[in-house]
Amino acid sequence: MFESPSLNGVFVLDEIYEEIRKYAFYALDYPKQLHEILNQAKDGEFQIRYRHIGLEKLYSKLDILAASLVISAIIIGSALFAIRLDNSAFNIAWFVVVVFLGVWVISVILKSGKS
Repeated sequence: MFESPSLNGVFVLDEIYEEIRKYAFYALDYPKQLHEILNQAKDGEFQIRYRHIGLEKLYSKLDILAASLVISAIIIGSALFAIRLDNSAFNIAWFVVVVFLGVWVISVILKSGKS
């Protein structure tokens, strides 16, 4: 029949030896690492760095959403301001300026999202 190389007695013993050696190294090294971590915590030098992968896209979308909400609020506020008061040239000009600023900010946001 076919004999698997992993069933060879010497090969199996070598694998077992390597695994025991690896775990022995871990067993000897972990107390040193734990002692170092506890000393750093005791001295106030202990720092944890946490970086969540994939949040960059969420932050980008939140920036766009926040900017869109601000632009919408400015446009709606200006429209209500222009409607509420008399239709003076200042109110109409202010509304037109705000609309152009909104379009400009939207174009900047769309350009930043492409890069």
